Amino acid sequence: MNKKTLLSTMLALLFCGVAFAQTVTFEIRNEQKVGSKYTFDVFMKADQNGTYHSRGQVYISYNQDAFGPAVAANGHVTVTPSALLTETSALGAKYQTVNVADNGVNLALTWQSNFLGVAPSVGAHTAVPTAQTALYHVEIDMADATQPAKLDFNTRLMKGQQFMLVGSNHEIPYGQSVSLPVRFVDFTATKANVHDVQLIWKTTNEFNSDHFIIEKKRNNGSFEALTRVEAQGIAQGTNEYAFLDQSGMSNENFYRIKQVDFDGTFQYTNVVMVGFDKEADNDRFIAFPSPATTEVTLKATTAQLDADYEFTVSDVNGKTVYTGVMVQNGGNAFKINVNDFAAGTYYIRTVSPEGKSYINRFIKVTK
Repeated sequence: MNKKTLLSTMLALLFCGVAFAQTVTFEIRNEQKVGSKYTFDVFMKADQNGTYHSRGQVYISYNQDAFGPAVAANGHVTVTPSALLTETSALGAKYQTVNVADNGVNLALTWQSNFLGVAPSVGAHTAVPTAQTALYHVEIDMADATQPAKLDFNTRLMKGQQFMLVGSNHEIPYGQSVSLPVRFVDFTATKANVHDVQLIWKTTNEFNSDHFIIEKKRNNGSFEALTRVEAQGIAQGTNEYAFLDQSGMSNENFYRIKQVDFDGTFQYTNVVMVGFDKEADNDRFIAFPSPATTEVTLKATTAQLDADYEFTVSDVNGKTVYTGVMVQNGGNAFKINVNDFAAGTYYIRTVSPEGKSYINRFIKVTK
């Protein structure tokens, strides 16, 4: 079996109030010679449920040495609608084939719903399955059956034409994206201690977002990529992210975040600045080992604490998972059991009696 596939560009749809990214795939299947005719099927699928097709047009290129020119104009092609176009309801047949035509070397098949003005519903439209399903059965008379048949989709023409899916109460043209850009609700950068900076940002509309790149420049330098943070990819609600910059500070430290979609498009946040009177000194506490599997030690860099220090351990979403106190007469180290922690990045915030805080980071891994 010779199978040809066309993968559409990603489409962002809104259906029933839920935002999601959609991909449509076409395939040519079941190619065979039957006497002097060449037969095949056109299949279509969507990669997610919740998509109803309203109208569309596919272009199939063919070689003239096997089929001759203008097969539709010369009456040499027969097109029969298949499962995706044959459903009926109480309203009647859901679809009709509007036109079968060609431009000499490309066969164009055009269909549309009989109820274009009706909002998407099982009563008026057909849901596009997530498994490849037959759209058309096609038979073409062969001008020379000794020549090999060559069929494929003309992607250039299809990207400029009218294939559409129904999303909510509007149609999404094939090959176009209407994905809403991720919206940054908030982006802050603050001193975490004498030499680290805590970055926190919040987003909404996050259904086509792939990752974030945190960029930093020192004083009058240029922005450089500091780290990559994977997007959560949740469409509804607000997502919060955090990153502790321990890369070393200058007098002026500038930050911005580059948000990148799956299709490579991107946008930047505003630029924020954190200043230090002088380049940061060593921290008051250290946390080790990292990565850790069973235990993490929080240790003061001085031999003796001058007071009791409370601390909390939080995950990247800010959820507190552990609290403790390093007492003045208890030595300068505290061991934290992380056996039950989920794998991931954690932050230890240690606070002095005066309210000054210090942040350390460690990574928990499974054994």
